[in-house]
Amino acid sequence: MAQHHFIDPLFFLDAINEFGVFYDWFAMTGYDTDDMGRRIAQFDKQEIFGSLQPQTGSINFSTTGNTTSLKYKFYCMSKYRINYGDFIHYHERYLHVDEVQEYDEAGVREVSLTMVNLTDYRDFEDYLKYLTGEKTV
Repeated sequence: MAQHHFIDPLFFLDAINEFGVFYDWFAMTGYDTDDMGRRIAQFDKQEIFGSLQPQTGSINFSTTGNTTSLKYKFYCMSKYRINYGDFIHYHERYLHVDEVQEYDEAGVREVSLTMVNLTDYRDFEDYLKYLTGEKTV
């Protein structure tokens, strides 16, 4: 006979409410095309309330330069529609959403994030420069 495990859906919401904080969230709103025909991602800066959990970290040593790789999980209420391509700002790090898992029955959204080098995401880097006044449209 199969046994079914039951987890109280409110457990996730209680954990988010207890351990969550506000983060800067850069939601990708779509794409635009520049004069050269390149697709440029568009972003909208918002705040998101949730719980960020570190997962793994590694350092790759190389003669051309060492790199650090950090991965996180982020849990928030499903009313926040965080999705692929979005970024979260955390301690001078920009974390890129690369996986989304929805638990609609529990009202919780889980995403996996990876710390990124901004030069690999030129559209987002330009948007941040625009926000700080370093670049004009």
